[in-house]
Parts: sequence; structure tokens; C-alpha cells
Amino acid sequence: MRMRIIVLLALMSMSFAGVSAKDILSVGNDGFSSEIVVDGGRILPASLSFGGKTVTSAETVPYFEFCVNSCTVTSLSPIWRYVGKDSRTLSSGGVVTTFHFAAKGKFKGLHVLVDRECFPDAAFVRERMRLYSTRPGLRLTNVEGKN
Repeated sequence: MRMRIIVLLALMSMSFAGVSAKDILSVGNDGFSSEIVVDGGRILPASLSFGGKTVTSAETVPYFEFCVNSCTVTSLSPIWRYVGKDSRTLSSGGVVTTFHFAAKGKFKGLHVLVDRECFPDAAFVRERMRLYSTRPGLRLTNVEGKN
């Protein structure tokens, strides 16, 4: 009996090992909200809600795109892992939330930080994207490999 339980638990853990969690990353205030979804290694702008209405984004439009070592990398490339977030309050009352993503596979060592800044009583998000690499040899280029 005890052996069956151990085998059952081992099988259950193996079946869930390949399941990727969906992360919903949200910013906003009392008047609006904006969500990004990380699902299957892809980063997707999901929705913007304002005044009781919600607009969703098509999953075929990349949130960002750039070239690394002559290869096009987008938010739709299934290489992204959500690392975490950090928030800080500004003296103006706004809040900057930084979402941290790290690439896997061929682009391991590449990191994307997305700063999403919102203010009380304002219905917009100011965004900034920062890239950095912890691995030598990864560099921003154009498609032809030139800077």
C-alpha cells in the first residue's frame, strides 16, 4: 500500500512537471488596469480596462522585438521566464512597477526589465524597457549583424 502511494505521488509530480504556470502581471489604479500575461514562455500584452470597458490584445502582435546576434527576439519567442517584480512609489504619488524576465536556451543570460509607471487619477501607463546580459557574447545588432 505504501509503495503504491509513493509511485502515485511520483507519477503525479512527473505529469505536472511539464505544465507551465500562467503569470498575470497587472498595474493600474482605481480608474484603469493593464495586464501582461506570461504563458508558455511568451510575454503577451493581455488587456487594458478603463471606464468599465476592456480591450484585449491579439496574441499575434509582439509586445517587444529586437535583434541579438543577428537573430530576431520577440516577446512571442517561447524563451521567457518571469523572474519577479519590484515596486517603488514616486514623490508624485505614482508607482513604478518593474517586471523582470530572463531568457532561456540560446539566449540564456539575456534579461528584460519592463518598467510600468502609473499615477493616481490618470488613465495611462508609461513604459520603459531595459535590456542587459550576464553572458559575454550576447549583443544587440540589426538583422544583418551590424550595430
